[in-house]
Amino acid sequence: MSSTDATTKIIGFEYQKLVALSKSLEAKDHTNIYLECYGDVSDETTSTEVKHSIDTSKTLYDTHIDFWKTLGNIAADPSAFSAYSKLVFHTTAKIKELSIFDGWKRLT
Repeated sequence: MSSTDATTKIIGFEYQKLVALSKSLEAKDHTNIYLECYGDVSDETTSTEVKHSIDTSKTLYDTHIDFWKTLGNIAADPSAFSAYSKLVFHTTAKIKELSIFDGWKRLT
């Protein structure tokens, strides 16, 4: 693919819509689900940042830009995220063993 090929960005947005659909199907009645409005996908309590990659070997590690850029955006405008009680970082990347992300699914 060339550097001007938008395929990977389009696939990422399509994946984001699937995450929103999943949230919609799991949501209680009358819950609003937002796309690209308050984060990538959100509802009244949770902001979900969605990172999709077509690279099946992509690995999320301690200094990975996908995570830190997302966190930087939140830090730059904390009032935009202050209504949420939960932030979800949804990624298709594998988690590097022994990285700071290893075991996050087990955290409360």
